Amino acid sequence: MVMMQPRKPLVEALYSLIHFLFFATAGRIILGIILLGAGLYYGTTSHAVTYQRFEGTREYRSLMIDGAYNFVPTQSANGVFYQLSMNDFPMLPAPTGKDPETEDFLYTVESFVYETTPITSQSIFTRQGAKAKGYHVVEVTFAGKTGKTTTLSTQGYKEHPNGYTVNNWPVGLSIVGAGVAFLLLASAGRLLDYLARRKEQAGQLLVPEKQASVLQQQQSENPWDDATPAIQKQYQQRLEEQHYWNSTRNRKPTLTE
Repeated sequence: MVMMQPRKPLVEALYSLIHFLFFATAGRIILGIILLGAGLYYGTTSHAVTYQRFEGTREYRSLMIDGAYNFVPTQSANGVFYQLSMNDFPMLPAPTGKDPETEDFLYTVESFVYETTPITSQSIFTRQGAKAKGYHVVEVTFAGKTGKTTTLSTQGYKEHPNGYTVNNWPVGLSIVGAGVAFLLLASAGRLLDYLARRKEQAGQLLVPEKQASVLQQQQSENPWDDATPAIQKQYQQRLEEQHYWNSTRNRKPTLTE
């Protein structure tokens, strides 16, 4: 079987997105805000789980939908169902009958203990066409043909028969902490960029110390010391000629002249 290789543009786009979110300042800000909001939202989903008992011997049809047994009353039109997860109840007792029309198994149930938080099935409808409302069962008592009852309970209900609290804040706060860390990294990055720009601007205005000392030394030196002997001699002759002409021009004429 030939494995399909991912498209190169898709890989490059994914790499660019990851690089942007984790290494760019703007990406860290966006990722930090997302994690901050997600953590707070997940923490607010904490809730208390309470139970309620329903008693009354009735006949139910068992519908296998979405990996669960959904018990629907055969003589009720309210559309309420009771859901038994196959993970919690892998084995059920023998049914008391079978529906001749739908071939669904029939069970006689004496009582249900279920979570008070309702669930909505996407496949079960009331007779009015609305989506049916149901409850997640944690304990059920079946009545057999001979009158013998069988009670099945989930492990969670055995451990917490009076209910419990689902606390999502530890995980939520961990996500919030990750978001804050990204925001701090983004702030540190912006601060370092600002300091680097200030340093660069200061370097453009100030002459380096070594270069300044060289310029000062060049200004303090006598340029005459670097002239060649020929230039010095020529310059001396020009000074003597200039002195001679200046003295001749300023001399007053005498009577003998």
